[in-house]
Amino acid sequence: MLDVQYVPQPQRVDVLSFIQQSSGTQFVIPIYQRNYTWAATKEVKKFLEDFTNILTGKTKRHFLGILVYLGIDIAHNHKEFSIVDGQQRLTTIFLTLYALKHLAEEDKNPDFKNLASELDDLFLTNKYCDDKIKFKLKPLVSDDNVYQKIIEHELKNLDAKDYASNVYKNYTYIKRYISKILAQNYSLHDIYAALKQLYIVYIPLAPDDNAQQIFESINSTGTPLLAIDLIGNYLLMDLDSATQDLLYTKYWHAFEDKLIDASQQEEFVRLFLAAKLYDLPKKNNVYNTFKDWCKQQQTDKESICKLLLEYADYFYDIYINPVIDIESVKYYRKHPSKMPAPFLMEMYKRYKEDVISLDDFNNIVNLVDTYLIRRSLCDKDTSAITRFFPGFLKNVLAQAQERGFDKIFEITKEYLVNRTRNTAMLMPTDDMLQEFLLHNNAYVLESTRIVLDRLETYNNPAAVDLSGLSVEHILPQTPTDYWLSKVPSEDQYDLYSNMIGNLTLAAIPDNSRMHNNNWEAKKAVLSSTRHIKLNESILLLSDWDHNEIKKRTKALIKKISAVYPYQEADTQDDTMYKYLITINGDHKHVRGYLYTDGTVEILAGSDIVNYEDSLGDDRYPDQQELYLKLKEDDIIEPSDTGSVFKQNYIFPSISAAASFVYHGSRNGWTAFKDENNGDLAQIREKLGLKD
Repeated sequence: MLDVQYVPQPQRVDVLSFIQQSSGTQFVIPIYQRNYTWAATKEVKKFLEDFTNILTGKTKRHFLGILVYLGIDIAHNHKEFSIVDGQQRLTTIFLTLYALKHLAEEDKNPDFKNLASELDDLFLTNKYCDDKIKFKLKPLVSDDNVYQKIIEHELKNLDAKDYASNVYKNYTYIKRYISKILAQNYSLHDIYAALKQLYIVYIPLAPDDNAQQIFESINSTGTPLLAIDLIGNYLLMDLDSATQDLLYTKYWHAFEDKLIDASQQEEFVRLFLAAKLYDLPKKNNVYNTFKDWCKQQQTDKESICKLLLEYADYFYDIYINPVIDIESVKYYRKHPSKMPAPFLMEMYKRYKEDVISLDDFNNIVNLVDTYLIRRSLCDKDTSAITRFFPGFLKNVLAQAQERGFDKIFEITKEYLVNRTRNTAMLMPTDDMLQEFLLHNNAYVLESTRIVLDRLETYNNPAAVDLSGLSVEHILPQTPTDYWLSKVPSEDQYDLYSNMIGNLTLAAIPDNSRMHNNNWEAKKAVLSSTRHIKLNESILLLSDWDHNEIKKRTKALIKKISAVYPYQEADTQDDTMYKYLITINGDHKHVRGYLYTDGTVEILAGSDIVNYEDSLGDDRYPDQQELYLKLKEDDIIEPSDTGSVFKQNYIFPSISAAASFVYHGSRNGWTAFKDENNGDLAQIREKLGLKD
């Protein structure tokens, strides 16, 4: 007898012998696998055409492909073959066997009744095993109901949604296909004989093999798996099916219910890792980063699944939950950026645990919302803040641990507003808002519609259906002689047309009715929706020209500044929490601030080493990667003597800053000096910092 359980190397065998001789074994399609995706008119059709070539004598046999499985002992007479690769073809084989069995049962020829029993005893069931492993194939959880109805030959009892299942579609397609073959004077025995000429190569994995690594290698070709697929595999693969089912039902399925879309799940895990590591992984490295993080936790897979679900709940409430009753969250989530998610998830966690108050949580969310809106309204590059929030989270949590979580909002303001001044991560002031919005196109900014909606609903006792409104240019985008007369010169037309003061909200049908008509005609249309607050002051005007646009722009900026207020931390003296530090000599002239939390802010104008000539050097790849990132973000640039900071930049520690300045490993406490060129021993002792 062929021992398929313990063969240490790949073996070639016909697929029916492989199934028959796996006595007492259940083939398990693990829950972490992708869905059964073979389509009836594509992959299944090709499979049946190859099979028909055997039946008609065109070919003697057909190779189906490779089957990789992990053997897991469950009891003395029960073993699981957990399918690592090959679930599509294996599931299709079982559907073919059931189609053949049911056709034999439906045929009036008594010989075929024996064939049905033979198929059942040899291939489809473990005859002497209990009900738990009675059937040789255990499909994916999502397909289990349909597959069970196929086993029972009770397809008339399917739920309506089950008719969309590929298991159902492919089974019925295979059965119809075989019925057509039978009509061509072939018998069920002929088909059975042809099935025996389908071959596979199977590769059994031992329990001490790295099944996950093998799975990754197998799936590195063809259609690549998403990071979230690999993460699910990693968490559930090396567990017996009962434990897999438990963790899947209790955690992973609930996780998928919260975050339905795979790309959304992957985005969440990336942001979750940023919250835990205080660093945002690259999109193409989420899986490897997750694996490394899991290994560092020194805990079981269930605890990790539980933690993922916990944070998925936080993410869901902040970004998705339609019935969330926290007003600040409802407004914040209108902005498309999810970069603050690591910080906000941790703040929400502490609110749910009663560590911080609802008032503080609301204030924090509103401040972050203001930060994003103001940056967007000044068209600040979002790439500058991509990696800002994880480090920001680390600093805020460290200070809250030291000073108390009752001061969390003041600490947040200090790090988000005070500490970002004069850096690429700054929050624009009221003056910056006015300077930008008076001289730039506001229509193209992603936050303009968000802001107009917010101004309309702010302190408005009447409910407004914003979905029925669109943004309208009062001075139309397409100039006419009439409207050209309303601006100082033709070359300034686009500026005034797209200035925020020229934009308002109008009912969608009214937008097209106004078109390029003159002011009186437009005003008449706008009068039909005079309940819109944004239009109240406009309707009082007898004319609409560049002067009125400027006036309204300034008025809107004033309202924006009130709704999204610029709030600084209440610190009496900046020197109380930062110290000037320097490096001078060897073509390095660096000025920066050392803060009480140990972070270092290198100031614009600081000269450091030449990175351009050493980019091929692989001794310090992280520093080179950071240099290229800062160069791309226009924070640093090459200079005649080396490299120079164009904007301020914050490093997590004094040694991280010194190492980057020198492009090597340096002790920052000896590399930097104080403002009088003295050592930092006293400052270090006073702050209680190690590095």
